Parts: sequence; structure tokens; C-alpha cells
Amino acid sequence: MLNYIKETLPPSTRACLGRARKKIQNKTVDQIDKKILAWKMRRHHAKEIERIKHKKRIKVVFLVIKESVWKVDTVFQKMLDDPFFDPVILACPYVQHDHGRMIEDIDRAYQCFSVKGYPVIRAYDEKNDAWLSIEELDPDLVFFTVPHKLTRPEYYEGAYSKYLTCYVPYYCLATSHVGDQRTFNQLFHCAMWKIFMPHQFSMERARLVAANQAVNCEVTGYPSCESLLVNCKGGKRAWKEQKPEKKKFIFSPHHSINEDAESRLSNFLEYAEFMVELMRKYSNETQWSFKPHPLLKSKLYIHPDWGRYKTDKYYSLWESSDNSQLDEGEYGDLFLQSDAIIHDCSSFIVEYLLVEKPCLYLASNDKQIGLINDYGLKALKAYDIAKDKQDIEAFLVSVIHGGRRLKSTHVQFLSEEIEPLYNHESPSNKILRCIKNEISIAGK
Repeated sequence: MLNYIKETLPPSTRACLGRARKKIQNKTVDQIDKKILAWKMRRHHAKEIERIKHKKRIKVVFLVIKESVWKVDTVFQKMLDDPFFDPVILACPYVQHDHGRMIEDIDRAYQCFSVKGYPVIRAYDEKNDAWLSIEELDPDLVFFTVPHKLTRPEYYEGAYSKYLTCYVPYYCLATSHVGDQRTFNQLFHCAMWKIFMPHQFSMERARLVAANQAVNCEVTGYPSCESLLVNCKGGKRAWKEQKPEKKKFIFSPHHSINEDAESRLSNFLEYAEFMVELMRKYSNETQWSFKPHPLLKSKLYIHPDWGRYKTDKYYSLWESSDNSQLDEGEYGDLFLQSDAIIHDCSSFIVEYLLVEKPCLYLASNDKQIGLINDYGLKALKAYDIAKDKQDIEAFLVSVIHGGRRLKSTHVQFLSEEIEPLYNHESPSNKILRCIKNEISIAGK
């Protein structure tokens, strides 16, 4: 009977059903492969813990591809202060760039961490034209800062398949624009020893999506938020000096300019020139930080309407104008000393709320709002939403004239989502405690 029904179907329908069946089969096989990998890695991790359980000090290597997505600074600092840990940073290549820019990125990361006094090593040995092997560093634990295959194999699968591994997401998981599979269920996620989740919603999504049911995940809060919880003006001066003092605005566009409507958060192409106009129009009252997503520049380089020359000129304009600056690195002090933000980034939806300042989110259409998950939508209630240029300028003017106050929904989000995770113990303390407990229990 089933064969008869198949034969009576139009060829196009049979072909469609065949593709759907193959897709389901491939998905099933993929999940089985990930379950097998997770099982193998759990056994391997047990052996690694057995190997190091009696050590008085363990070597921890942090793999960094771009310093701008370094979200574990407090973790690293506390490991430096804890005699149980011997942490070091390895500046790794971003292989989607050409060799020259790849080396520039490594050097920039190296300089960034060197200035902070952190132990850091370049992955590339320019003198011998060779890449450093992780084995030369002899790690006991490897900390990843991104889950995607953006670097050389020895700093990705070559590392997570061999060592105890940890991962803190590189953004606060407030949106679903990347897709649940890439966010929670790559081979990478199944191979990790520990993944430290920023909030309970991300944990629940991981349990639903991940082939290993997120058994390697712990909810700790987001380490990157810790410096933003300090109610002060920040540490060193992050803003260009202006006399008289002006209102400080951050413009932070997302990188997803090339994606289709189903996954595009960015409105940069629509508002790029308008934001420059605002910066110039209100130059007597405002100063600006252009804080682009670290991947935006490389995408603009290959965009048919932009290219390298136009992109570099645009970035240089923000960097060199009297009342603006370009910020491509860490942003804790920048946020704390600012007066407002205008952006369409994912992680900043949550992170900027902690400094308790006015915030505007750029969303030209409902599809972009639809890319924000339930946790992010709760945070977004604290925002003003701009659907056009008039909304942006109205927000700007109201901040200049002191007409913006925190919404009750802003206070509510901090009370319900932030305080319970951060008030009693910091995320970084939880992470260190988890690692030490897992190893010390095995050693007893």
C-alpha cells in the first residue's frame, strides 16, 4: 500500500519527501555521532583528572583569537592570584583573514595583554615562520573563548580532543541569530569538559538542544559583567578629553550585514552615514565612541558597496574627529563612563543594562526583534526601540537634555535576573571553585 501511494504521488512531491527523509536521517546520525563523542570525551576527561589530581599547581592555557571577545578577564585575574593555577594566554590566528592581517591581530592581542602585565605568548614564531604547538606549553587545562572553527586545527579540535577544556560563551546569549545548533550543539560543545553558562535560560535551551543534554554545563553568570557591576566611574580614563564636558554616546553596530533577514541583527548599512551626521550636528553637546563588533570590518571589506578603502576611511573618521573615538578592545571603563548607548549587538543587550544608563536598540523591523530570545526580550523591555532615524535623533536629544530616566522594567531586570546570580558570589569565583572542586574530589 505504501509503495502504491508513493507511485501515485507527483515526481516533485516524491523528490521533496526524499529530501526531507534524508535530512531527518542525517540529523539523527549527527546526534548519534555527538552522543558518542560526548561519551568518549567524558572517559578521556576522567583520565585527565586522574593524571592531574595530585598536582599542587595546574597549567591553564587560554586560547584567544581576538582580544575584543575576551570575556574571561576576571577569571584570568583570579587564577593569577590563586597558587593552584598557572595561567597563560596564547594569542591564536583568525584564519579567515589573510596572513598579514592575521599576524596583525595576533600582535594586537599580544600587546593588549602585555600592557596588562599578563603572561602571553604569540602562537606564530615569525623568526622561524612556524606555529607554536600547544604541547610545548604542556597544559593541564585549556580555556576556549569562542566555539567556532575560526583558527588553526591545533588550536581547536587538536586541543579540545586532547585536554581538559572549559568554555565561557563569547556573548551573553540574549539572541538566537546564530541558531541553537551552533550555539549549543556543535561537536565542540559535546567535547567540552565544562561550559559555564551566563544564565538559566541558556542552560534550559542547551538541555533541549545539545546531544549530551548539557550535562557538562554549569550556570555561573557572566564573568564579563563583573566589572560593570561596580558602581563607579571606572578605572583609567576611557574617553577622549573634551572641554567643556559633553554627553558620551556609544554607537555599537553588529557585524551581520551580509546575512539574510532571518539572521541579521545589524542595521549598520542603513544608519552608517546618519550616525556620522548626528556626531557632527551635535558636536557641541556630545562625544562619541564608535565601538563596532570585531567582525564588522572584515565583512565591510568584502561588501560590494564598501570595500577596504571606504571602510578604512569610515573607521578613521570616527578615530580622528574632535568629538569621537574608535574603540575596538575592552569596554568596561568605556561603558561605566558613558551616558548612553545606541546599538544592535547581541551581548550588549544585557551587559549595558548593568551600568544603569539610557539605552537605545536599533531594530528596523519585527524580524530583528524576533531574533531575540526570551531572556533577551526581558532585557529589551528596559530599552527604547528605534525603528527609524527620527527615533534615534529623538533619543539623542532627550539624553542631551537629561530627559531620560531608568524604566521600571530596567530595575526589574536587574533585580530578577542579575542580582540573584551576582550578589552572593561572582561568576569568576564560581568558575574557579567548580574547577578546583572537580579536581580535588578526584584527588581524595
